[in-house]
Amino acid sequence: MVAVSSFLFSAPTVKNAEPKASQAPEKNTAALNTSESEDSAAPAAENAGKDTVKISKAAQALLDPEVQYYSQFMVAREGFDISALSIAIVNPGAEGISKGKTLSETAQAARASLNERYGAMAAQGQPFDYNSWEGADWNTLMGGLDRRALLAVKTNEGGMFSLQEQEIAESIMYTQRSLATGQYSGPERLRGNFRANPDPYDVVSLGRKGINWLEKVSDDEKRTLTWAVDRATAQSFANSGSKDSRRREDISQDPLVNLIAKAMETMSQSLERATWSGRADTVKDLKQAPWFKGFESQLDQIIASGRYRLT
Repeated sequence: MVAVSSFLFSAPTVKNAEPKASQAPEKNTAALNTSESEDSAAPAAENAGKDTVKISKAAQALLDPEVQYYSQFMVAREGFDISALSIAIVNPGAEGISKGKTLSETAQAARASLNERYGAMAAQGQPFDYNSWEGADWNTLMGGLDRRALLAVKTNEGGMFSLQEQEIAESIMYTQRSLATGQYSGPERLRGNFRANPDPYDVVSLGRKGINWLEKVSDDEKRTLTWAVDRATAQSFANSGSKDSRRREDISQDPLVNLIAKAMETMSQSLERATWSGRADTVKDLKQAPWFKGFESQLDQIIASGRYRLT
């Protein structure tokens, strides 16, 4: 089987400008609190008469060694909390600004967050700079958004986001996925700090890790074509070993994913079907891919189900 990876498609631009001193994101100490919450430290009966501290889920995430490790690759302006971006690398389904909100409401919250950060950067005497060193202002701008909120920006939910904002959100989501699945994306000067896990040449393990991560994203993201292509790619990787090594749990229950994966398998039939260096961001892109020829009518049937948010 020949697998094609959307990781290998022309990826969103990732900023890698000249080095500057690393600026660690400020920890969100507001996440630490002593009020009653769903994240109780211990049962009240066991702590009668004792001083106890309640630690929120957000604070617990910040203490996660994995989150702290990945935060080094998400550079930003000093004084801005961008922990949501690193948390999503470890757990893409983690909810912050989008918690309890519809996607439309999430978009409104994201718009307010971006506006606030534009203002805060300008108040420092340095307005947002699209060409900032290593994309630091990109992360600073989007740093208050969980992955579902980034999706709302990327897909221009409600028509509230500029093309530039959409592209920045897409780039950050790509970086999160790449880092989480063992493929480096970030400032070139920090590449040596990255521990590739699994080995990038172990495509079966790479595929399985991709599957595990992609299954944790929000249901809204799972309705997009980008997710379906990525999930199908990971599935193809996971099944590229011997037949005995294949696992049933690696096969998606999503009909669009399985259609794309089936089409990808045909790349081994001819050089013509396998030769392609495009992207599959839209239905039109997918239908124009040589390896997808012959599957167009099945795709139309799946689209007609109304289950997906495809463009």
